[in-house]
Amino acid sequence: MVLDISKKVEEARSQVDEMDEDIALLKHLTGPDATFNWLVEDFTQKKADSASWIYSPPFYSHPNGYQMRLEMHPNGFRSGKASHISLGLAIMRGPNDHKLAWPYSGKYQLSAIRNDGEKFVKGKIDPSAEGDAQYWGKPCDESNKSYGWPQFIEHSKLPEYIKNDKMVISVTILD
Repeated sequence: MVLDISKKVEEARSQVDEMDEDIALLKHLTGPDATFNWLVEDFTQKKADSASWIYSPPFYSHPNGYQMRLEMHPNGFRSGKASHISLGLAIMRGPNDHKLAWPYSGKYQLSAIRNDGEKFVKGKIDPSAEGDAQYWGKPCDESNKSYGWPQFIEHSKLPEYIKNDKMVISVTILD
């Protein structure tokens, strides 16, 4: 009897831990269009690690939605190599995948917040116009390839975005 109760208590604790993780992820979404703000700290060091991609914490497109993350290469990738920050959105494998429609089709925009508080919006991305399973299909691995801009912000303009060695990157899920 005691073992039965102990097992049930442990199962309940596990479920509570999972719910706490979900709540923590959802706390990052704000506003009517679901905006996630990523505070990138120690930017100078991250940029010095020239071969490094850095990843935001995972977040959801909406409650019970697609799990995602932002991916940034501070020294650029492809056409942005050595001259720009590259930034993209990646769809991750998540706990709700079995309930979601695939491929992902939600529009989104990527932006950065300037030191004066103004938002720089690079543009909107519509997965239905960019349709490719490597980006929008149900993930087979931890995450799909990210999709965004190799030339997101020029390095020469970084002082407009970096304050106290921190930068704020934002993604807004538009539908």
